[in-house]
Amino acid sequence: MEPMLAEFCQIAATVTYNVPEIDIISNVTGQLTTEMLALEYWCRHLRQEVQFARSMETLHIYGYDVFVEIGPKPILLGMGRHCLAEVTATWLPSLRQGQEEWRVLLQSLAELYVRGVSVNWLGFDQEYVRQRVNLPTYPWQRQRYWVETVKVERNQTVARNDSLISHTVIPNNSDRPQSLRSYLLAEIAKTLQIPVAQLDIQQSLSSLGMDSLMCLELKDRIQAELKL
Repeated sequence: MEPMLAEFCQIAATVTYNVPEIDIISNVTGQLTTEMLALEYWCRHLRQEVQFARSMETLHIYGYDVFVEIGPKPILLGMGRHCLAEVTATWLPSLRQGQEEWRVLLQSLAELYVRGVSVNWLGFDQEYVRQRVNLPTYPWQRQRYWVETVKVERNQTVARNDSLISHTVIPNNSDRPQSLRSYLLAEIAKTLQIPVAQLDIQQSLSSLGMDSLMCLELKDRIQAELKL
């Protein structure tokens, strides 16, 4: 960064800086900051070590436990989760590669709403013209979500359907490969939050939209359930 530092500072000097409307944790210091009005701050920000882990710890100390990453891929969510490995928190992406943009955004918005975050619904909907419509008179398409109970060996039962396995039992017989395959497909679908029927097993996990954070969640869940 050193060769372009002088030019950067010259350009930064032409910018008008205003007081932030929200509190900001600086990656220069890892602490709550008001230095952003100073030109020198941005010059230091360019070349100094990023205090990401310290910033995450500061957010935790202030009581924050819901994190949203604004960007095309949830890369920093994985880093943040690693920094706060012992903390129970909610990690929400704004976009995920390979998944429909609106679907990811709306799902994260829903997660924020149920956790008590105030949503400006008028602002959210202001670009769209709405009108009342009559409900259709034809029968609704239905998909069964009832949890079925099936028998497995040694009189154990496992409750399962296409998207739910409440207790994992992988039999030790000729059915084991198929049972393991069904279990893995169900867990992958659960992680991607899509029905098993929509999984294309000919595609790679990345092509299906699974990123590194999702892979980590999948691995941890499988290890816990199968006691690996």
